[in-house]
Amino acid sequence: MGCPRLQKCCCFFDLKTGSIILGCIVAIISIGLFTTMLVITIEIGDIEKNIDKHLRILSEIEKAKDTGLRGPYALSIITVFMFLAKSLFDVFFIYGVCRERAGIIKSYLIMWVCFILLSVLIFFCSSSYYNIIIVATEICYLILNVYMVFVGCNFYCQIRRKGVI
Repeated sequence: MGCPRLQKCCCFFDLKTGSIILGCIVAIISIGLFTTMLVITIEIGDIEKNIDKHLRILSEIEKAKDTGLRGPYALSIITVFMFLAKSLFDVFFIYGVCRERAGIIKSYLIMWVCFILLSVLIFFCSSSYYNIIIVATEICYLILNVYMVFVGCNFYCQIRRKGVI
């Protein structure tokens, strides 16, 4: 594989323990981001309903109805489902590492590539709606995910060399 070779995680832990620890941290953050995005989606939906109600009252502004919050609302719904799937896959990753199942770890690594591509695309499409705290959180989450994938990928290579499948 094309990732950097690591012998230890965070200079202290072996790859298995580091993968479990990082997997738990990322899973907790993914669940937190899932619930946060769910709340934001509900709030955007309520705002959009109120805009629709006010636009019906003001019929001369009816043409402006399509420029409401439909784009951010759709992106937030997609993001909610992405973080739900990511949270579930994080739990499966932890299970795969604990049981040393190379197939589960490999499927997680493949899913992660798809997730990161979608996540970056959605982030850039909707970045104008976010404040600096959300942007910083997303960048830190991305860096943590990348490091966890490096550790998980090295652990995957390690168990493949041992012959555990």
